[in-house]
Amino acid sequence: MSHIRKISGRELRKMLESKFPPLLIDVRTHREFHKGHIDSSKNIPIENFKDTIKKIKPDLNSSIVVYCKCGIKSAKASHILKKMGFKKIYNLGGIENWHHRLKR
Repeated sequence: MSHIRKISGRELRKMLESKFPPLLIDVRTHREFHKGHIDSSKNIPIENFKDTIKKIKPDLNSSIVVYCKCGIKSAKASHILKKMGFKKIYNLGGIENWHHRLKR
């Protein structure tokens, strides 16, 4: 059964440092992404999120973390992933929940 779990920046950092880090997806626009993003995140804007996920075909059992600017788009992306059958969905919410250096 799929479920969406809200996580903190601290939890995400631990996940990224683990042996099997999650697929980290930034659903903001390309412009917002290039102003600063979490290292190792992939930019898949919400506007073409579902089609892009279908193209890259991640394993339905892999851990996926989504984030955006304030949490609205990441919530939408989380629900899309749930409908697609992904099992381990984590929502960081807005990028302001990440209290570490951003990559530019």
